[in-house]
Amino acid sequence: MQGSCPLPCAFVVASWRLRGVLRARVRAGRSVILASHALETVVALCDRVVMLDRGRIAFDWRQAELDAARVDPSAFEDRVMQALLERSRH
Repeated sequence: MQGSCPLPCAFVVASWRLRGVLRARVRAGRSVILASHALETVVALCDRVVMLDRGRIAFDWRQAELDAARVDPSAFEDRVMQALLERSRH
């Protein structure tokens, strides 16, 4: 491998740059649609999050829910996973 930065380091740098680009677009008044499986990253970046489950809206979180999620991300993730497990049983 060339260079001194292994692939995980490159990924972290690319993610950091992408977050900067997304924030700049939002500050410019543009809407951004971000599709990701990384719930923690999405919650950190977005002011509204819509989660789909089998093509249907499973959750639609607005600013207040996301602010609470930022205070305790682990508890929020646990609630989301429990709710998804419940949905999968039906």
